[in-house]
Amino acid sequence: MGTPLGKESPKYIKLLAPLNIGLNIMAGMIVFTLIGYAIDLRLESFYIATLLGIGVGLFYCFYEIWKLTKIEQ
Repeated sequence: MGTPLGKESPKYIKLLAPLNIGLNIMAGMIVFTLIGYAIDLRLESFYIATLLGIGVGLFYCFYEIWKLTKIEQ
């Protein structure tokens, strides 16, 4: 019927860590950029909040990577 999950799981666990990092980076950038864009639409400003949202998103991405590397050490 198939192999037990216990014998296959270490291979998949190693693949999930990079996927987790990539999804965190993507989600952080999208969320903070959209928040900045929504603020720009509401205040009718000249993309200042969008750029600020991108900056906060980048800071969040670096923080997530730092957190993951700190845990692994």
